[in-house]
Amino acid sequence: MKDIFQNKLNTYKHFKEFAIPTVEITNPSKRKIILAKSKLDKLLKKHRHRVDFNGSYIIKDKTGAGGFRIYKVDFDKFGFKEIMKQYKLDKKNKKILSFVLQPFINCDKGFVFEEYHGLIDLRVILLNHKIIQTYIRIAKKGRFKCNEHQGGNLVYMPIKIIPEDALTIIGKIIKKLDAKLNLKHSLYALDFIRSNNGNLYFIEGNTNPGIDWNHRKKINEIKSKELINIIVNELRLIIQERG
Repeated sequence: MKDIFQNKLNTYKHFKEFAIPTVEITNPSKRKIILAKSKLDKLLKKHRHRVDFNGSYIIKDKTGAGGFRIYKVDFDKFGFKEIMKQYKLDKKNKKILSFVLQPFINCDKGFVFEEYHGLIDLRVILLNHKIIQTYIRIAKKGRFKCNEHQGGNLVYMPIKIIPEDALTIIGKIIKKLDAKLNLKHSLYALDFIRSNNGNLYFIEGNTNPGIDWNHRKKINEIKSKELINIIVNELRLIIQERG
């Protein structure tokens, strides 16, 4: 599961039916970036919901997390020198970063939950195929990243608010994973966005959902303790089984 979810290109390859179209940028040269864009544009022209794509793009670290090293790109205005500078060899860590290119989806009017609206993503946390928690993240006005530490607002929601089409896709993802892997005792999260035209997209999976403990919000503490207790009880079951 880690190989499928940690690598954004693999996520797309396994879930093309409902994932965001994705291609790899094999190196940070202007030529390779243009080739990746051409390849992606061909995918977008064939996509059944091509009306959702507005001409801007997202370039992100292929194995990144937390909203880091993600850039919104307008190829008509964006300077290639800057983008190539961002993606070159990280000399300090001796690591070559690898990136993917995706279309930017208009979604600032997609999800509406109670009084919350704007650019929102939905995270669903599962254990043993069962949904145990869900929350939404709302991007700060004028930004596109929903992560809380990138300025987004995290709001826990009741499981019953999860839309039916999201539940359908979650079921299909579980079925595909179950055909390849033993998901017993597996804890993971699935993230979704909805376009302004009402189409739902699977953004990515996360094998390490993390525990949010923003002390400024009491509900975060309560929900984090709840998740910790669920994890501890699951570990207790594993120990008993291996007894």
